[in-house]
Amino acid sequence: MTSLKTPPLDETWVAIDVETTGLDPESDRIIEVAAVKFRGEETRGEFQSLINPGIEVEVSEFIEGFTGIRRQDLDGAPSFPDIANDLLAFIGSSPVVGHSLGFDLGFLRSHGLSITSPVSDVYDLARVFLPGARSHRLGAIAAELGVHFVETEAHRALYDAEVTRRVFIELVRIAASADAGVLRQIESIASRSQSSSLPYLLRRIAEGRAAERTAPAMGGISEPKRPYTGSTSEPKRTEIDGVGLDLTGLRSRLRYPQALEANAEEEKVDIDAAAGLLEDDGPFARALQGFDRRPQQIEMARSVAKAINDGQRLIVEAGTGVGKSLAYLLPAALHAALNGRRVVISTNTINLQEQIIQKDIPTLLAALEDARGGSEEEIRYALLKGRANYLCFKRWMGVKNSDGLSDEDA
Repeated sequence: MTSLKTPPLDETWVAIDVETTGLDPESDRIIEVAAVKFRGEETRGEFQSLINPGIEVEVSEFIEGFTGIRRQDLDGAPSFPDIANDLLAFIGSSPVVGHSLGFDLGFLRSHGLSITSPVSDVYDLARVFLPGARSHRLGAIAAELGVHFVETEAHRALYDAEVTRRVFIELVRIAASADAGVLRQIESIASRSQSSSLPYLLRRIAEGRAAERTAPAMGGISEPKRPYTGSTSEPKRTEIDGVGLDLTGLRSRLRYPQALEANAEEEKVDIDAAAGLLEDDGPFARALQGFDRRPQQIEMARSVAKAINDGQRLIVEAGTGVGKSLAYLLPAALHAALNGRRVVISTNTINLQEQIIQKDIPTLLAALEDARGGSEEEIRYALLKGRANYLCFKRWMGVKNSDGLSDEDA
């Protein structure tokens, strides 16, 4: 009977972690090693041992505080050669997963143990499949994925290996649910990098999908499990071109709305009406929880509206808590809606850009819709950054098609 390839989580993996006296594998030593063997959600075994680094090796106060491992805990522990064969036997031929795995493997090699199994690094996986995460530390990835993580228990090898196991399972689910064309492009790029940990896992996902497609044609063999996607829905389908671009998404974003048509004669913003929207009983009070009337904000909004109406220049100095953003966005939006004209808001920082786009403008539009009982005038807005913040397709193609990619470029 012909055997079918299986998705990644249908084979046995080993999550591994080491704690050390420092960061240099040539001069520092391992003081704890742990591994968790698992298949899917099922844990199949654990390995953990403190390691005596030798009396000549110092364990600093920082390391003791960081890991909770004290020098006296290590004095009666075995040396690394004493446990090396047991650890190697525990791993066997199983693929290995870790967080920043190069660190762990580097220390194991410096202690005479080389792992030849396929490897996967949850740090690399998270950078690719959780690109919006604020950080790719193990605890931050766990928080992003909803995996329970206790900071005070971290930096002990067995705990970190167990968290790595759970994080890895969630990341595989995300990867397995991605578009097949996207995964092929990622594997192609990763395979040409110097030491990427992604290709083996991505190939296993592809093999699982291929097994699904071929199963019905192979009589007498039961249908294999579906790839571990974390949901019952089919992976989304998009059109991916040879460069790796999502053409479906591009076409959607490049549909231009009807162009603005400016009024023949400019209509003035009603300054009193604009200021009234910022009063205690106004729409902003209903749209914003905890909104308070601020005389300085109302005064600034009046001044901005007058400057726009009269074509003047205005400089405002206002301290924290005035509500400056809404004070200039409100009259600017009213002017744009009344006259079919563009208004440019130029900021000094990207952070302020993001605040305006994600918080202030949506609040503004909700308040205006409330004030007018459903706005007839459409107010559209878009974010424009410097060219360095956008992808150049020509440079992208040049890097993507190069033979030797650094890990960072990949």
